[in-house]
Amino acid sequence: MKYVILMLFLETFLILTTQVGGKDFSSEVENAAVIADRHGWQTEVVMDDGSRCDILNDTHAIEVDWANKWAEAPGQAVLYSIFTGKKPKVILLIKNRTAEKVYILRCKLVCEKLNIEMGVVDAI
Repeated sequence: MKYVILMLFLETFLILTTQVGGKDFSSEVENAAVIADRHGWQTEVVMDDGSRCDILNDTHAIEVDWANKWAEAPGQAVLYSIFTGKKPKVILLIKNRTAEKVYILRCKLVCEKLNIEMGVVDAI
């Protein structure tokens, strides 16, 4: 019985993390591609260590991440900045600004302290 309840809980959690208000969201990679296409920027650029910079433009190495993964984004942006010699930037993908405002604030505080540019984009 405990196993069934746990499985139902996990299934509900997984559904809620991919849907908000009944809306399915595209993947992180698809969101990054849309952002990059709007500006003519490169996506999924392979770094010397095999990692992939989500978006690269003339001035910035950009990490695109879901808001709830905010803590990973600054470090990745800095890594890509080291490899490319470009400024680091983080773009957080937001599903629900009200529910995710704490993630936005946390990332903003860290990015300001580390001199990393940051943007917020509504996920598609």
